Amino acid sequence: MKEPTKRKKAPKDGTVQLSEKHYIIYGVPREIPLGMVLVHNQVRHTLKTRTGVRGFRAWFTAAPPRGFKKCGCGWSGLPHYSAHPEYKSETRVR
Repeated sequence: MKEPTKRKKAPKDGTVQLSEKHYIIYGVPREIPLGMVLVHNQVRHTLKTRTGVRGFRAWFTAAPPRGFKKCGCGWSGLPHYSAHPEYKSETRVR
């Protein structure tokens, strides 16, 4: 039986490492750690949606996952990647 992956604290406060991803557990990042890229999922969000709200997730990783492209949604004000880069952040989530 395979042992479950243990969560380790990531080098950046406010993140949790699970495998090669450093999940942002709360808030909106203000900077990207050296050697990492910022990535988020496809859940609807505004420019300031915190991670964890309505299933919105973001994480740092060494390289963007396959199929992810530079995102222009404006979330966080930082350069980042998404599987749906054509999405534009909403002014408010309904």
